[in-house]
Amino acid sequence: MGSQGRPAGPRSATPRRTTGPGGELPDPGQGGNAIQLLVDAAVALTPGRPYRSEPRLHPGRTPGGRLLGRRVGGEVWECGLAHPAVLEAAGLAGWRPVSAMPPVRRDLSVAVQADDTVEDLGDRVRDALGPDADAVGEVTVLAETPADRLPAAAVARLGIDPDQKNVLVRVVLRHLERTLTDEEANRMRDRIYAALHRGGAQRWAARPG
Repeated sequence: MGSQGRPAGPRSATPRRTTGPGGELPDPGQGGNAIQLLVDAAVALTPGRPYRSEPRLHPGRTPGGRLLGRRVGGEVWECGLAHPAVLEAAGLAGWRPVSAMPPVRRDLSVAVQADDTVEDLGDRVRDALGPDADAVGEVTVLAETPADRLPAAAVARLGIDPDQKNVLVRVVLRHLERTLTDEEANRMRDRIYAALHRGGAQRWAARPG
């Protein structure tokens, strides 16, 4: 990095633009709002100082941007979205977008094997929903109680065996594109319940079918 805040060598084939306070900023591309906020903050903290904001195409990222400032003698920030190939190489190929839709919560009291873990239960939940598994936002174990510590009424309600445990599971459902109806959520709940519950008595939220 040179003393004037310039890169030591070529890093991108993207044409550069030099701007100053009040000058036109380049189109930051994806993530434009976040990049604009960073540029505005840097300008506000270094009034009257020259800077250069550049759209960038990093080999390992989708288009982002970087800001060079003389006051610090180098690069202030560089950001962008992770390229799918980078995610795959890092073992994150299963990454998926997070839904902005309102969550629907369903709590299930189920009988499971004593050695079942929350990871086991989460896998069963997603396997049970198949193509609808993207709607699962969270699977949480709120409480668990061995069968021999349950009151008689709970044992009968669950149909639990002595070598099992009762687990209270909270499932948060969020469709990626729309709000789930109560009926849809209840049917998904029942599919999850059928996959998790190992007791002899069942309680359904929606009519079978």
